[in-house]
Amino acid sequence: MRQLTMDEIREANLFEEAKERYEACHSNRWKNQWWEIICEIWKKTSKWIKKYVLDPVNKLVLKIGEQVENVSYTYWITLLNENNERIWNKIGKADDPLHRWEQILKNSYCTRWGVTKYRVNKVWKRVNEPAEGLESYLRAMLIKAHPDDYVPNDRFCCDLTTEEVFGYAADYIK
Repeated sequence: MRQLTMDEIREANLFEEAKERYEACHSNRWKNQWWEIICEIWKKTSKWIKKYVLDPVNKLVLKIGEQVENVSYTYWITLLNENNERIWNKIGKADDPLHRWEQILKNSYCTRWGVTKYRVNKVWKRVNEPAEGLESYLRAMLIKAHPDDYVPNDRFCCDLTTEEVFGYAADYIK
């Protein structure tokens, strides 16, 4: 069976099909187009207004009565040059880690230091709790352990071990 086109979904008012395509989409361009179709169908069909609520700020489709999770992420990445040599380790937080990591690569300090890629060491999903808490704790403990290796903007020029970082995270999460 062939997949329906965007126009066919719009014309047939297939809200749930549009919602599925929106949620499966990874490209911002397509995600925005699917969001517009969802809004259009939702506004003109009372059936969907009774079943779903739209959050236009966060672009979420919520089923009425559904619990909303507040999710953010704390991450530990290693920033590398083109020869896969470590330049820095970085601790951070983001609602959309992939997007954040791509932004980091475009920062002037990364270009200046020859950072061309990153390696993801660990991502901690923080549900209904701000990711800033774990990020701040990790930063504080790592600065305490490696004061001479800290570089502003949550970067460390030393080689951090998995045991060390995971140990601090486990202390915080208990």
